[in-house]
Amino acid sequence: MAPKTNDKQRQSNQADYFPSRELDKYVLRMPDGLRDRIKRVAEENGRSMNAEMIARLEGSLEQDEVSKITKEDVEHALAIARGAEANERLLASLTAASERLEAATRRHLSLQSRSVASIGTTIEAFISAVKQEAGELSPEVTAMGRVLVANTLKVAHDLESMANK
Repeated sequence: MAPKTNDKQRQSNQADYFPSRELDKYVLRMPDGLRDRIKRVAEENGRSMNAEMIARLEGSLEQDEVSKITKEDVEHALAIARGAEANERLLASLTAASERLEAATRRHLSLQSRSVASIGTTIEAFISAVKQEAGELSPEVTAMGRVLVANTLKVAHDLESMANK
């Protein structure tokens, strides 16, 4: 006859053979019919009822984490979008300011073009007046006057071209 073992020894021997018996235990009350549903699904999945319940609980908790991450991601994306909207408004404002500056620059270049053209016309009138007073000018002075007028008109033309770009 085998020697009798006390409860502590029996529990210790069972823990050696069945380590899962040492895991946390929780008594669960289930509504009518739920146990049968879990048993049927566990058999379909080739698991014990305990393994099926653990898998379902872990899956549910994981889904909660995924939902939380998704919610945080959406909130982050909304914050970025709000920042992007502010950036778009800033960009629109800067674009409008740039367009106003460009228009002012074109007007300024056009005015400068007319001023330079006026200087060219004044030089031509001055050369004509000198010719009338002094008679013929030397070929060097005449050539220099023509170059001065031509360069002045070219600058006026270039300024007007820049204004119209």
